Amino acid sequence: MGRVPNPLPLGHRERARLSPVTALGTGQLRRFRDRDVIVRQGSRPEVLFIVEEGVVALATCTPTGQRCVIDLLGPGDPFNEGAIAMAASDAEGLEARAVGSCAVLAIPRPSLEARLRDPLAAWLAASMASRLAEAQRALARSLSLGARERTLELLRTLAGRWGRPSPDGLVVDVPLTQDDMAAMLGLARESVNRALRALHRTGAVRRSGRSYVLASGSSSEV
Repeated sequence: MGRVPNPLPLGHRERARLSPVTALGTGQLRRFRDRDVIVRQGSRPEVLFIVEEGVVALATCTPTGQRCVIDLLGPGDPFNEGAIAMAASDAEGLEARAVGSCAVLAIPRPSLEARLRDPLAAWLAASMASRLAEAQRALARSLSLGARERTLELLRTLAGRWGRPSPDGLVVDVPLTQDDMAAMLGLARESVNRALRALHRTGAVRRSGRSYVLASGSSSEV
């Protein structure tokens, strides 16, 4: 398996006491055996899960089949947080797999929406879930992709939020320098420069003034 980040200082028992499972009074308890897949990578997040017993590994798989573990979760830890979003999400989620036998509470989106009736609470929950999902995707990129693929994935993510359609593709209306991109990707500026040149040669990305333009179909492998 890939490198696993150090767990938070808070222990499993302490996190279990903080779990809202008892207060929620909703959801279905599901049990899984060792290595069972709970959530498949890329599936739509329609259910929020909370670990009740055991350990769950969050991971991403590269196009070449390499599996990189992003985090290990224990009792009281939620995952598949995209289900909290106020609208259905098409974002690609991480794989969640049992490490040993485990039990998780499954709470479907309608039950969550019923408990987030306050508009501000719903907006904050959806915003935090979105930011967490992007942080997990960024970590997955850094663990599993090369410089060119990481650069393209960053531009795709930025286009999803700030993209403007044009005849040539999606214009990323954020005036990023190569230094900015290098800092966001944890790469040297020279590596980003080489990656952008390679993407330009394939026709996936081009520069237009201070913006980058993603050609139609640049979401496919390059």
